[in-house]
Amino acid sequence: MSNQANQKRIQNIYQMLFEMATGNFMYRIVVSDDEDEINEISKTLNRIAEDLLKTINQAGYIIPVYTYQSIVQSTVIITSQFKIKSFSSNVPELLEYQPENLLNIPFSLIIGENSQDLLKQIEINIHGDSKYYETYQLSFKTVKGLIIPSFCTISKLLYTDKIIINVVTTILNDYISYTSENTNVSRPETARVVQQIHDYILEHLDESLPTLKELSKMFNSNQFSLKDGFRYFFNTSIYHFYNEERLKKSHLLLQQTKHSIKAIAIMSGFNDYTTFFKAFKKQFGYAPSQLLREREKYQNN
Repeated sequence: MSNQANQKRIQNIYQMLFEMATGNFMYRIVVSDDEDEINEISKTLNRIAEDLLKTINQAGYIIPVYTYQSIVQSTVIITSQFKIKSFSSNVPELLEYQPENLLNIPFSLIIGENSQDLLKQIEINIHGDSKYYETYQLSFKTVKGLIIPSFCTISKLLYTDKIIINVVTTILNDYISYTSENTNVSRPETARVVQQIHDYILEHLDESLPTLKELSKMFNSNQFSLKDGFRYFFNTSIYHFYNEERLKKSHLLLQQTKHSIKAIAIMSGFNDYTTFFKAFKKQFGYAPSQLLREREKYQNN
């Protein structure tokens, strides 16, 4: 298997660790038939996630959940020598640099070790193509050494030798607060039902979401407790959680499987491709076709 393909598999491991860190123990890595260390690590992480989910459910706890969001407008402009010339105002904060310490340094200094070979290949390819425009997943490195996997579109600017890199990365939102004065939603019986609904949604992302009334009947509860309880424990509405999770599922399937975009849309609970396309692009900042092209590059290497 090529270095690029193995790099992609390692990036899937990073994603798995990130999902577990946010409290999503339903996420799984699609393992290959290769008998190597990367595959063994993937299997181990899948088992750990299963064991953690089982243990937490048996204990009757609510799984702590962070939500995360994509930043679409992070931009870095570099020279043809791949030195940083300029950047958007949120880049220093993202990478924990002082702005003046980013100027004129080699772009490679803010890239993680696992993306260095890919970056070298990009440098070679971009110099031979005046209309270069590609999407890659690069790992950025903060001052403290934190690795941040990010999707990037890399393109040349017309009438100049500058190169523009638009970064789509992910950050954790604030941890949920348990300081609500509403004691009804924080009762143990409400917590158990809310956790059951949370797990039900993750297990049925390929299906339409039942109405609040239907869910209350399914789990022998009332609509008020479900609505307020879910928001209390997970800091989001039931529908918003369902929609984000099925988009994350579609993103994973586009990365790790050979299914078509339309098939993945259906597998992720979208009956209408146009609706899926708009929701995906709004969520991640790029079209599913861009991710598919990236996947095909790795599979063909």
